[in-house]
Amino acid sequence: VPVDLVELARQVIDLYEDVAAERGIRLVTHLSSAALVNGDRNRLHQVVANLVDNAIKYTPAGGQVELSSTHGDKWVGVAIKDTGMGIAAEDLPRIWQRLYRADQSRSERGLGLGLSFVKAIVAAHDGQVTVHSEAGVGSTFTIELPRLRRDVQ
Repeated sequence: VPVDLVELARQVIDLYEDVAAERGIRLVTHLSSAALVNGDRNRLHQVVANLVDNAIKYTPAGGQVELSSTHGDKWVGVAIKDTGMGIAAEDLPRIWQRLYRADQSRSERGLGLGLSFVKAIVAAHDGQVTVHSEAGVGSTFTIELPRLRRDVQ
């Protein structure tokens, strides 16, 4: 069904505002107008929620998590950027594998399934998810999905 990725991101932010506030993390949004994609609303919600949850989980008090919308001619997306612990360069190629947890993440709750789940759902929507990260600085995960053409609705 048609899903507004920006509205979905706003809903996720609403869910995590209290969690972030309790942890002393500032949530910032730079979300533009509607970004329609064709997809499974519940699964896409889980993707954004997983990435926001991770960003909050691995960002220390006083840090920031920022959601921004991205647009291209044929795609729309959401970027989740944090000022957390980041991911070591040697761990980056393996973060998408099921059950993989980098040493730094082992002290936090989780099974190591989230990012493999994110990647599978985004791929099932003919999209891509990428990460840019630097240990000690933070990470940015970007989801890009094909833009819904208005004449196909």
